[in-house]
Amino acid sequence: MSFYSDNASDSTSQASNSNSSQPDITITSSNSAERSKDYSTSIYNRPNYKLEADSDSPAYIFKNGLFTRTLQPINISKEREILVQCTT
Repeated sequence: MSFYSDNASDSTSQASNSNSSQPDITITSSNSAERSKDYSTSIYNRPNYKLEADSDSPAYIFKNGLFTRTLQPINISKEREILVQCTT
């Protein structure tokens, strides 16, 4: 839910009091379908996408075995996630 004050033009409901000196306040509710993006074309959501080996990673924590990374399952409604776990 977003809150706007004064002259907001995007509104689904508006509360105003013409006898008051307070500015109009507009409350809008975003539709989840409008907010969600389609990540099906992302290179990270391709079934054959693989992370580089930890030993080849430029990141110290992966290269030296302090943490491991695991790709999470593909969900085209959001960016692909990586589970990072501490090994010590």
